[in-house]
Amino acid sequence: MRIVRIALAIVGVAALGLGVGIGCSDNTANNAGSGSSSGGTGASGASGAGTGASGSAGAHSGSSSGISDAGPDADAGGLDAGGKEVLYANSGLSLGVFDLDVADGTLTPKLTDAGAGATMVPQVLQFADFDPGHKHLYLGATTGTDHYLYANAIDPSSGRLTALGASVDGGLGLLSPRGRVINLTVSGDDKYLLTVHNVTQSYSVFNIAGDSTLGTEVPQADGGNSNVGAFVHQVRVDPSGQYVTICDRGNDPATVVTDAGLVAKPEDVGHLLVYSFSGGVLTPKQTITFPSGYGPRHLDFHPTQPWVYASVERGNRLITYTFQNGMLTEKFNVASVANAADAPDASLNATEAVNGQRAGAIKVDPSGKYLWITNRNNLAIPDPGPPLDAGTDAAGGDAGDATVADAAPVDADAAASDADAAASDADGAADAAVADAGPVPMVFAETGENNIALFSINQTTGEPTFVAAVDSHGVEPRTFVVDPAHKFLIVGNQKKVFRRQGGTLTTVLPNVAVFQIAADGRLTFLKSYDQTSGEVWWVGSTTVTGP
Repeated sequence: MRIVRIALAIVGVAALGLGVGIGCSDNTANNAGSGSSSGGTGASGASGAGTGASGSAGAHSGSSSGISDAGPDADAGGLDAGGKEVLYANSGLSLGVFDLDVADGTLTPKLTDAGAGATMVPQVLQFADFDPGHKHLYLGATTGTDHYLYANAIDPSSGRLTALGASVDGGLGLLSPRGRVINLTVSGDDKYLLTVHNVTQSYSVFNIAGDSTLGTEVPQADGGNSNVGAFVHQVRVDPSGQYVTICDRGNDPATVVTDAGLVAKPEDVGHLLVYSFSGGVLTPKQTITFPSGYGPRHLDFHPTQPWVYASVERGNRLITYTFQNGMLTEKFNVASVANAADAPDASLNATEAVNGQRAGAIKVDPSGKYLWITNRNNLAIPDPGPPLDAGTDAAGGDAGDATVADAAPVDADAAASDADAAASDADGAADAAVADAGPVPMVFAETGENNIALFSINQTTGEPTFVAAVDSHGVEPRTFVVDPAHKFLIVGNQKKVFRRQGGTLTTVLPNVAVFQIAADGRLTFLKSYDQTSGEVWWVGSTTVTGP
């Protein structure tokens, strides 16, 4: 069966070409505003070289003036930040390596002797994680029918990647036994790789061999790794190594196409699950069931206190928990958005069907004094066309942008707006929705927020307080990372969209945007780099010793 999204065309196409569109836009004033409102839920690539046109999207943040997926260990956890730095960013099938200038944040594609600028991954990268020593990088990648895991060695001098080992199926990748890998993490003792699979609603645990290749799967008791949640989206091992958390964001109600016609599909409620973890085996310990309209996407741990911060994608909330003896207890619950009006009434299950606003990646700063969380909106509507006085420029826009072939925004989220419809599509391949059937192109609705919100953390209570939100300078800030020197925050704006600007139809490409971090966590936009090979799903950074 297929899920039909209202007014949103889902194509699921990854660009195959190489090239990095490197374009920068001028720094603009940060947009921010109060908008935190309390209220409990009751639970809770870049590619090869090349220079292209500038492309900061400048999406509306919906806020007034004022002051990851950030993944575990995405910012070179604990490494000496005094050396040179590299950034990894995927774009479609390419995984680019960039030199990151610690003086001004400039990104430069790192070329090999043969002139190539990226590692080509046979499938679209979904997520990646470093081992504790940042000597290896593990990838989860997928297409509509192929889902693999990859282990790579990181050259300590250049940061370039070399695939490790051959798997039992004869290739360099290990076939995922449970389909699409939407998220993964390496345990702190470097013995296990844990993965979650949204389509099959399950998790897997793999042994990591002594040579850092991926080994056998660790059996789980009584098949407990199945039917975990309708849309599991993140797995983490807590800092003690004794517990594992899994976020299940659930699904909004939808209309489903069946042989009998259109059928209303009820909501899949969200969950937050905690497991005891020993010898690679997960044992259920706690399940928090969220109210209707809410569901967690990602969480992060405070570095020194027993506090956990959850990004509630459906419902646009930031929830604080105490975490003691493997049990979560809710303490605070605030809006993630800068403007409370941008958060829909979650009790009406309106999160995506109405205005497309969702919370995203979250990262607690290593100082423990503040955190960042992304707010995302890529709502598309039928192109209203140019104004009546647009004259002969009515067809305008970038050459070819307004063709029927490009009528809908590219959404390689392999399972609908963030793979969200993939729960009913056997392998997570996105469907072409009703909206792209006709000649009218879909354009960005210019509503809601695409930003990175800063919250200060009370050092006594753990309570987060909204401070500011800065425009992400792109559409759908899916992922971000803090560099090892703690000077820059780099955002991966995932989506390509079309934008109606008077008589012109323009294209906003996926990009990587660089922000400077102030001592208090406030962000200043520096540059954005267009990515021409496809959507940006993951960014990560580490230090290197060489040129």
